Amino acid sequence: LEIYNIIYKYVQKIFPNYGLLELGDPRIRCFKTLNELIKKIFINCEIKITSHLLSFKNTPDVLAKEVTGFFYASLVLSSRHYDILVSELGNHFNKISVNGLSEFNLPVNRLVVKETSKSYFQKK
Repeated sequence: LEIYNIIYKYVQKIFPNYGLLELGDPRIRCFKTLNELIKKIFINCEIKITSHLLSFKNTPDVLAKEVTGFFYASLVLSSRHYDILVSELGNHFNKISVNGLSEFNLPVNRLVVKETSKSYFQKK
């Protein structure tokens, strides 16, 4: 949440109305709504959704640059503002680093779709 706040507060300094529009499909953030959405798309398929926690560990500067790529908000910034955001995030990671390394964890859902004999993908 702290990383989210750093990124979004910075972007909203540049674009005060950023956040009024949801980028990406909010239904994918919750297991139940993701499952419902996927079943509508991949008809008659086996669907498996598993939660994972991606962990990234690197030097603060490298980690800051990697982490910003996971947030749509960073994509609306000019190159100059993007560099400033990466620097601010790097400062944050520097404060919490241990032995020169910082860590970032990101919860994700892994989606596996398996065709069945009555698959939606079969040619009609």
